[in-house]
Amino acid sequence: MTFRVISGAPMAAHYTEGRELAIDSIVVHHWGAPEQYAGVDDLSAMYSVANMFAGGGRRTSAHYILAAGMVMPIVRERDTAWHAGTWEMNSRSIGIECHPRASDDDLRTLVELIDKLRQFYGKLKVYAHNDIIATACPGRYGRHMRAFQLAGQGNPHEGGHTGSAGIDVDGYWGRTTTLALQRVLGTHQDGVVSSQDVYWKGSNPGLVSGWEWVASTSAVGSSVIAAMQRRLGVKADGLVGPGTFRALQSYLGTPVDGVVSEGSAMVMALQKRLNEGRF
Repeated sequence: MTFRVISGAPMAAHYTEGRELAIDSIVVHHWGAPEQYAGVDDLSAMYSVANMFAGGGRRTSAHYILAAGMVMPIVRERDTAWHAGTWEMNSRSIGIECHPRASDDDLRTLVELIDKLRQFYGKLKVYAHNDIIATACPGRYGRHMRAFQLAGQGNPHEGGHTGSAGIDVDGYWGRTTTLALQRVLGTHQDGVVSSQDVYWKGSNPGLVSGWEWVASTSAVGSSVIAAMQRRLGVKADGLVGPGTFRALQSYLGTPVDGVVSEGSAMVMALQKRLNEGRF
C-alpha cells in the first residue's frame, strides 16, 4: 500500500510556529471511540476531525490525521502541534491522529508513514500517547506499538539472530509477530502477511492484524510464509492453510489440528521462539 496525501484540509487552529527542540519522536493517537464514525466513509471522517481541530474548541492539534490509505496534514512538521500533553514532548515529536477502529489498512498506513518519516529524520522513537500521560489514547493501537517501533528498521534482506523481539506471548498472530518472524527469516519487514486466500480466514481466528486476505483466485502468497515453509520442509508457495499449520504445529511440538485458534498454543510457542531470536 502507498498512502495518498490529502491536501487542502483546514489547518489546525492551535499550534506554535517553529520548534524549541529537534524532532526525535512520533506520538501515536486515535481520534475517539471506534464506533464514533461507524457508517461514515473515511475521507468524510478525516475532514470532520480536521474541522474539529480547525474550530479550536479543544485547544489541541496534531501534524497528521490518518485512515486506511490516506494521510491528511493539518500542522506543518516544522511547527509544534499541541498533542502530547507535555510541552517537551510537543516540541520534539510528530503527532499522528489515527482512525480509532485500527483496521489492518489503518495499521499498514501508519507503519508506512512512520517509515517515511524515519527515512527523512532518522531513527525516530515511537510512543503511544498513554506512554506520555494517563489517557485511554491510542486505544487499539496500543497493542501494536512494538511493530510501529520496528517499522523501517534494519536491512530487509538480512537474516540471522535478532535477539529479543519483545512480543507478547498471547497466542494471537498479528503484525508484531509477523514482523519478528520476517526479521528472523530474513525477508522484507513490514509486519504484513500478504495475499492470503480469504477462504481460510474464518476458520483461523488467531490470525489477527497484518493479514492481507484476498479472493482465492487472486492469492499469490507471502515471502515470509514461503521462507517459513522452506524451513518446515513443505511446499513453499507462500500460502497458508491446514497443511502449513499442521507442519508448524508439529515442528513446534504443539497439538496438531491444522487451525490457528484464539489464544493458539502454536502461536504462543512461535512467539516464545521469536523472543529468543530464533525460528
